[in-house]
Amino acid sequence: MNKTTRKKIDDMKTKLEAMQSDLEAIRDAEQDAFDSKSERWQEGEKGEAARAVIDGLNSACDSLTEVVGVLEDEVLAGED
Repeated sequence: MNKTTRKKIDDMKTKLEAMQSDLEAIRDAEQDAFDSKSERWQEGEKGEAARAVIDGLNSACDSLTEVVGVLEDEVLAGED
């Protein structure tokens, strides 16, 4: 891979890491809001919907972690 392509991929990795950090902050805020509600609310319809959102955010965070890891370990590392 040439230097230009490597730089583009590295820049994308940096952006993905920033997105991951932002998404984790949103997820944590949603989790805190969920945790502050009563058990009755958490077990109700709104609580179930909130849990689904939090689960989706967790999945998105995990996916970004995986993508960043692949870029670091397999794409960029192979070019040193």
